[in-house]
Amino acid sequence: MLASEKYLVWNDKSINIEVKMQLLVTCVFCSTICCRNLDNKERRQKKAYEMRCHRNMLDISWRDKVSSDIIRQNVDRKETIMDIIRCKKLILFGLICHMVDDRLIGSAAC
Repeated sequence: MLASEKYLVWNDKSINIEVKMQLLVTCVFCSTICCRNLDNKERRQKKAYEMRCHRNMLDISWRDKVSSDIIRQNVDRKETIMDIIRCKKLILFGLICHMVDDRLIGSAAC
């Protein structure tokens, strides 16, 4: 998605918030999930990027002094992208640990 197309989607009032959220999760957040461990700086950057996307979607500036909790309520999100990444990594770890040991990935991980 080109940058100009992204702004057209976020600023289009005829597109529902739920559709914008699905597009955001599908196109943007899926690309941020990676297998390596993130340090604190990268975690903060991803949280800030998530809030910036939500604020752009709702057309709320950071100068409006609206808290992140209220932004998340407006877009119907209960967890952050970091919570989702953490949950998916734990699920993957559980699947790998329950594999039989003769498989290469099961013997390497556990």
